[in-house]
Amino acid sequence: MFEDLRSKLTTLYEDFHVVAYPTLPVNYPGRTAVDPENRTAPFVVMGVRFGKPKQLNLGQRDVRVKGDLILQYFFRPGTGIKQSTQYSDFLLDKISLRTISGIVFRELSPYTDSGMEGWDGTLNVIPFQIEYFNV
Repeated sequence: MFEDLRSKLTTLYEDFHVVAYPTLPVNYPGRTAVDPENRTAPFVVMGVRFGKPKQLNLGQRDVRVKGDLILQYFFRPGTGIKQSTQYSDFLLDKISLRTISGIVFRELSPYTDSGMEGWDGTLNVIPFQIEYFNV
């Protein structure tokens, strides 16, 4: 169930991203495209955080899974805050407050993030939930 959901979220996000940002590379869970030490241009890191599933009906295997889709936009200090906020706007427009493929996405929360060494960033968190019946 969790691997299926992670794969579904990755595919969904990748479909939106590739159309709007074909040259902006993404490190997906288990698939690294960018080595931050050897790069100067912006990139994105995608992650998924799952919450505790809740059983919906006693005696049945119906569950609701909540979690967060996490998208970190990294840029070199002093070079990309405008592009970073535009990327947050893109996520707000395409994913936030929508139901896509049975996944209900909540409101996007963009946070200024210290990034990683040598990089600034914006941490975009989009809570989601999905219901699985008879898993």
